Amino acid sequence: MVQVVCASCKRLFTVRPQSPAQAYCSELECQRRRRQAWNKHKLATDSDYRANQLAAERAWHARNPDYWHFYRLRRKNPDAVSPSVPPRATSDASFCGADVSADLCWIEIQTPGATGRPQTWRVELTLKPHLARATSDACK
Repeated sequence: MVQVVCASCKRLFTVRPQSPAQAYCSELECQRRRRQAWNKHKLATDSDYRANQLAAERAWHARNPDYWHFYRLRRKNPDAVSPSVPPRATSDASFCGADVSADLCWIEIQTPGATGRPQTWRVELTLKPHLARATSDACK
């Protein structure tokens, strides 16, 4: 097994056979420095990467316009209440189905219960006879 000196901490380490050009050991701080060096090099040499990073940063700022305001408030008063953010709707339906003959559609959602065990919620939709379609995807 080949041993080399880590480019970060300068200690000897064994190179993984899958990565013969490995220059950093597996210590967390060394891996952080490796990623930091890669990112710095990529930003300096790749204009597409730099443009994508800038676009992502601008999009984040557009989605979080009050971030720095609340950050400074929390720094001054750590007990300050964060802004109330309404819960976002997610597509966490575990199962959905339809029984066209009974004019019924349903969605079952699995959530962690108060005791930690899974809890299933079932939402049933009954179709009105004059609106019911004769297809199996009536609830979609």
